[in-house]
Amino acid sequence: MFRSSLVSFLYERGWRDAFQTYGFPGPEAEFQMLVDFCEENGQLNSIAADISCGSGFMARRMQKSGKFSRVIASDFSESMLDETVTRFRKESKLNPEDRDIVRADVAKLPFKSSSVNVIHNGAAIHTYPRAQDGLREMHRVLADGGVLFGTTMDKRLLGFSLPSSNPGFRFFSNQELFYLLKSAGFRDPVVENLNKCLVFKAIK
Repeated sequence: MFRSSLVSFLYERGWRDAFQTYGFPGPEAEFQMLVDFCEENGQLNSIAADISCGSGFMARRMQKSGKFSRVIASDFSESMLDETVTRFRKESKLNPEDRDIVRADVAKLPFKSSSVNVIHNGAAIHTYPRAQDGLREMHRVLADGGVLFGTTMDKRLLGFSLPSSNPGFRFFSNQELFYLLKSAGFRDPVVENLNKCLVFKAIK
């Protein structure tokens, strides 16, 4: 679905805004939560990656803030990355030719192990065919002490469980996501319920 040019076009034209209805913090609040977590763990002014960046709305904020030495925007969807490039071009001081914009499968990230200090993963892991594979890869590419900050749908949003064979979204409970993070190798994971959104934070 997210490889559709129509969905990519609509993503910052109402689609992502609707997530606040489900309790997502909103772009500015989510960015501040990310910065606060990075500051608490000494990871500002370092290399950051926005994995499954969508249209790049968070990657642009990360870049413009000057709080990270380098920002990599990565997504599997070609159309989302086209939208990312378009929006980089429209915003002052953001030339996409000077940015790192990479197409990547989250289950096989094209980055060296321990090469990134910060990963943002917003409203994405519920779309992965195997969330555990993506989390293991994010753990692999993070340097020791690096941080993962993300948001995803809370299983309570539906009120019932999807069958395991469901080819679409996979929603998590607080406990399920906690153990997925632990099994991927993260230490001290925290999963917080925010209305019907889950905010997760973890350290390598």
